[in-house]
Amino acid sequence: MPDKLHVIWSLESSTQVQSIKTCLLDKWSQREVNNFIYKLQQFEYLVSHFPNLYPASLTHSELRKAVITKYQSIL
Repeated sequence: MPDKLHVIWSLESSTQVQSIKTCLLDKWSQREVNNFIYKLQQFEYLVSHFPNLYPASLTHSELRKAVITKYQSIL
C-alpha cells in the first residue's frame, strides 16, 4: 500500500468549515459541531489513504467529489 497522501485545505475551505461550525453552534449544539468535525476527519482519513475512492469530476478530472452529509459535499 502506498504512503498516505496529505490533505491540504484551501483558505476558502477552511473559512467555510468555520462558517459551518458557527452556524451549527448558533442553531444547534456542540454535539452537532463535534459530529461534523468527526465526519470531516473520516473524510480526511479515507481520501488520504484511498484517493480514488470518490468519483472524479467530469470537467476537472483531478478533482473528486465526496459527500460528507446529505447537505455537504467536498471537492
